Amino acid sequence: MTPSSWHLIFIHGFLGCPKDWQAVVRELPEAWTWEAVTLPGHGAVLAETEDVMEQMVNTVRRALASAPVSRRVAMVGYSLGGRVLLHALRQGLSAPDALVLCSTSAGLSNPEVRSSRLEKDRQWAMVMDDWPWFLEAWYRQPLFESLQQHPQAREILRENRGAMAACAADLAKLIVACSPGQVPACGPALAAVADRTLMISGELDHPYTSQLRHAPHLYPGIITRTVPDAGHAVHLECPVVLASLITEFLGKEQP
Repeated sequence: MTPSSWHLIFIHGFLGCPKDWQAVVRELPEAWTWEAVTLPGHGAVLAETEDVMEQMVNTVRRALASAPVSRRVAMVGYSLGGRVLLHALRQGLSAPDALVLCSTSAGLSNPEVRSSRLEKDRQWAMVMDDWPWFLEAWYRQPLFESLQQHPQAREILRENRGAMAACAADLAKLIVACSPGQVPACGPALAAVADRTLMISGELDHPYTSQLRHAPHLYPGIITRTVPDAGHAVHLECPVVLASLITEFLGKEQP
């Protein structure tokens, strides 16, 4: 296959939407094709009778199943989107030809850390009925502090996140059901695909950058990259750099 034969599937994070990837895909090779999925709870109503994470996984399954058979497929997941992708692999999804995980970890294994994270996510769920207050508080977290240095990213958030007030009830369910403190860790699933995976974190996203340093030891064969002057929302803060890293990685992945 030639370098023009990639099809990319982008999976947004919590509170995200397909538009989050627009500045990234503008910088990719024109010959590549792509799609950006919408995770359940972020527009489409969650089904009451189906497990929330299973609904997420099924979205990923459908996207991969509908990818053009004539192209190699790369899946790009950010934060929650990356975790959903790993859970899909854990449940037996046939791995795509390449994976890019942005600001994503394989999950939590320490029981105390898991319990603390689940309680924190439950507290977030309880305040989502006051959507403006929740949004302001959510993006005041240290994780997103560097967003203040990126006006274009703040504008995307202003345009897209406010409209999600109508989804608040579903998002409250989702943040608990998909909490890293609730769902199993996916270390073995990541290890199994490490030789086709690029893992990226923002330099200013200290918890994830710390995990990134240990990734080559835990997942032999994985490629790691750090984006300077970026925090957790690396795809919004530094889309040009992210696109460059993806292009470089997939160029090396040609058979």
